[in-house]
Amino acid sequence: PDRLAVMATLYGLNPAPVERCRVLEIGCGDGWNLIPMAFGLPESEFTGIDLSPEAVGRGREAIAALALSNIRLMTADLMDFDPGFGTFDYIVAHGLYAWIPEAVRDKLLTIANAHLSPDGVAFISYNANPAGRVRQAVREMMLFHAGVIADPEERVASGLAFLQFLGDNTPEPGPYAALARTEVEKLVQRHPNGIYHDEMADTYAPVYFHEFAAHAARHGLQYLSEAVFADMQTGFLTPETREKLRVLAAGDVLRYEQYLDFLKFRKFRQTLLCHAGRTLDRSMDPARLRGLFVSSAAKRAAPAADAAPDVERFEGPHGAAASSNNPTVKAILGRLIEVWPQSIGFTDLAPLADERTLTGILIQLYGGLLVELHAHRPPVAAAAGERPEVSRLARYQARTQRRVTTLLHAHVDITDDLGWRMFQLLDGSRDRSVLLDEIAARAPEGDRKTLAGQIDRSLAALARLGLLRDTRKTENGATAGRENTNQPLHRSCGSERPE
Repeated sequence: PDRLAVMATLYGLNPAPVERCRVLEIGCGDGWNLIPMAFGLPESEFTGIDLSPEAVGRGREAIAALALSNIRLMTADLMDFDPGFGTFDYIVAHGLYAWIPEAVRDKLLTIANAHLSPDGVAFISYNANPAGRVRQAVREMMLFHAGVIADPEERVASGLAFLQFLGDNTPEPGPYAALARTEVEKLVQRHPNGIYHDEMADTYAPVYFHEFAAHAARHGLQYLSEAVFADMQTGFLTPETREKLRVLAAGDVLRYEQYLDFLKFRKFRQTLLCHAGRTLDRSMDPARLRGLFVSSAAKRAAPAADAAPDVERFEGPHGAAASSNNPTVKAILGRLIEVWPQSIGFTDLAPLADERTLTGILIQLYGGLLVELHAHRPPVAAAAGERPEVSRLARYQARTQRRVTTLLHAHVDITDDLGWRMFQLLDGSRDRSVLLDEIAARAPEGDRKTLAGQIDRSLAALARLGLLRDTRKTENGATAGRENTNQPLHRSCGSERPE
């Protein structure tokens, strides 16, 4: 819910604090979107429903193993949604809308309207046109070639085999050949389960954004924003094109977003909705950022060879990059880089610039994927302490796989072999000397001094990934962040939360 709370705050709503909220996920699968949230937010409540009893069963096993009392997963059809569930501050439906029949889409939005708290936010992702038409064409070709094959694995393999044939044999030159190869390259990198669910599902109905917005409006919901702020930005356009876009939209946010989809040839959206009666303000009032936190995974990089001496270059995730000679921009990013993976309160950056200037810079960097804004600060360590600790959640995941969930709710692969080998040892009970002893006992041929250096480097890498907990004592003697334990909830959620 962190990102949803940020976007709601930026546009003038008063969303529930993520530390004390109620979250519903429709189509939760085995719960591995909700489980890390429930683990990290022990005083919030999480409910997930899914049609698959097998998936729900797997999720319940993990919940029991982690002794989580603030999450429940249920096998249920959303058409039979129980009104007794009450209201939720955040409702999530990921990868569902475009793959269900029209009547079920209606029910999804009906639930969102009826069960959202007054300032609640619904997240609905869906395949969008115009580029959704390409995916639809690929799907139809795969389905034709797979014919009546019933076995899911064979069906996917058959469809992929034809696409490979298509990519290898489409006549050149022409745009169709390049398009076919591009789609084939994307699909062969995906897991077969995802292809079976998405491309080969019984229903696939991508929609234009304006159609989705109109559908939501018929159910008492309005467009808030996209979940990813950068998806709404127009920095890739020339100034002349941006001005023409504003003229075409004539001040209408929905028209603006639809024209932007045409320009970007968008095929996927992660849209946030709220109640139609709520008043939104898109002016980015600096006052709304005062309670937020800021982080940046960016790194300093070498500037262009012809750059001025005072220019610094920063590179972030997902290919984001920026060069600047602005002292304030450089100071902000420099400070955030120093404390990563921790975040800094917006007000803590106030000495670097006046509030309006600071807001303008942060919003621009947020739109460029060089900083993230947060409504919640998780107990993540900036560096490995004397007794380094990985969360019980990540240690549980690491028993069977190398992909784990960080304290920042990101999924990462542990590629460092030493870090992987000592993962289960990082439970906060071992200091550096004990860690060294236990690792050395498993590799007696290694030099202890060399091994100690390797351990330090591996711990530093785990810390940068956001995997190590901050267990420092606060002024009242409590730890900076506590693990979720099987304790009763302190209810202050939804309509019951204090002003």
